[in-house]
Amino acid sequence: MGELLDADPERFAAALDDVRRRLTERIDDLTARRGDRVLLPGRAREVLDRLADLGFRPDYAVAQR
Repeated sequence: MGELLDADPERFAAALDDVRRRLTERIDDLTARRGDRVLLPGRAREVLDRLADLGFRPDYAVAQR
């Protein structure tokens, strides 16, 4: 961190962009692993899981989650 405080503006901005990119990737990974288990009650997940069997397109089911 100390070396970044002495960095020129371009290097400092590049380092911040890298941190943002890595954090975003980590958040996306954790969100994908968690899925909707925390956000939706069990019965709602069951219904959404059956949407494809009921003839709904996969993108519709994703949007409903």
